[in-house]
Amino acid sequence: MSGNHCFICSADVTVGQIDNRDAFYVECPICGHYQISGSLAMSGSLGSSPSYKLSAAIRRMSLADEPPYYIDSQTVKTLPDSVTHPDNPFDAIDRILNYIITKGGRDDKYVPIEPTKDYPLICALDPNEFSFYINKAMELEYLERINATYRLSLKGYERLDTIRPQPVMSDKAFVAMWFDPQLEEAWTNGIQRAIVEAGFKPIRIDLQHHNEKICDRIIAAIRESAFIVADFTGQRGGVYYEAGFAMGLSKPVIWTVKQTDIERLHFDTRQYNHIAWESVEDLYHKLLDRIRATIPGSKR
Repeated sequence: MSGNHCFICSADVTVGQIDNRDAFYVECPICGHYQISGSLAMSGSLGSSPSYKLSAAIRRMSLADEPPYYIDSQTVKTLPDSVTHPDNPFDAIDRILNYIITKGGRDDKYVPIEPTKDYPLICALDPNEFSFYINKAMELEYLERINATYRLSLKGYERLDTIRPQPVMSDKAFVAMWFDPQLEEAWTNGIQRAIVEAGFKPIRIDLQHHNEKICDRIIAAIRESAFIVADFTGQRGGVYYEAGFAMGLSKPVIWTVKQTDIERLHFDTRQYNHIAWESVEDLYHKLLDRIRATIPGSKR
């Protein structure tokens, strides 16, 4: 185990063991907050997962005030897929501008930025790369600086206006659930029925024909969806992963579980407001109401 060093970036951190669980809680000034399984922590290795991408993914969820993400031998392999390294300098600069305007909250407010701690904000490889991009943003006169704090200049606002895409509402909803015959009626007359009646097209990967690897198709489908319905009946590991990936993309997740299975929910997801259903009809009505109450563009 790495003692008081981050298991991802090796920074000095606060590490605590979680009561009654073989897991640790980490507060890192670079990565943010997360939980890690004891076996993965003790191994001293995160395998082939790029550490800078893990830092970026965890930091993004921490900034969104998500509950601490749980890293184990499975999620450490897939979590990096939720973030991307900048395609070019302008992509990196645009990410910096968006962060400052979001973090500042006011047009006149300066935002502190330290490359040694904040390089995961744009999924940069290291502090040096982050410093390069922020210096280029200064050269383009997109930023105004006082010491180590920054705010957008008028040119910076003009740049943001040119790159902000018009919002496009997807009409798709990804469904993560146990593909088992005993849940077929819950799918057909509960989940699928509610999603369609709300005006969306449900996507269930096992019912689609495709040529890609199943994990690639899942990632693509979640990215294309307006929201995800995750049913945890049966406690399938894939459902936890798909819900976590969607959260990493800031996609709304609607959590459902059969009442008889609710006590088996994983510790990390119990705090979410699950729809606990007793019958298929109960699932249909509760899910339809939740979609209409929380998802923009739903049909009434």
